Amino acid sequence: MAEERTPQTEAQAAATRLRQSLRGDVVAGSCVIIAIGLLFVVPLRSLPGALSVVALLMTLVVAYYSLRIRFDAGIFEQWSTRPDIDAAVQEFDAALARRFPGRSLPAVRPLADRAAGAFALARRHRGWCGLQATAILVAAAASVARGF
Repeated sequence: MAEERTPQTEAQAAATRLRQSLRGDVVAGSCVIIAIGLLFVVPLRSLPGALSVVALLMTLVVAYYSLRIRFDAGIFEQWSTRPDIDAAVQEFDAALARRFPGRSLPAVRPLADRAAGAFALARRHRGWCGLQATAILVAAAASVARGF
C-alpha cells in the first residue's frame, strides 16, 4: 500500500530535491577556474578570451540562482518541521509583506505550487550552468584550434 504523503514529507522532499539540484555549482566553479586559466594564456580580444569573459559574467546569474535555491530549500526545510504548514506559510507571506511594504499579500498558494516555482528556479540554474560550461568548452576548443 502506498504511503500517505503529509505536507511535512512533501516539504522535506522539496528541500532535498532543491539541495540536490545545486550539484551544478561544481560545474560552475570549474568553469570559473578554467575561464580564469584561459584568460592567462589567450588574448582578451580573441574568441576564446571573449567567451571566457562571458562565462565569468554568467557566474553572477548562476550565483543568484544558487542563492535563491538555497533560500527556498531552507524555507521548505523549516516548513517540514512545523506541525501546521499552512500557518507557517501564512507567517512567511506576512513577513514578506512587512519586508516589502509596497506589495500586497499574495493569494494563498498550495505547497505544490510553491515547490513547482522553486523547481523552475532549479531548472533555470541548470540551464545557466550548462550554458556556462558550453561557453568554456567552445573557448577551450577555439584556443586549441588557434594554437594558444
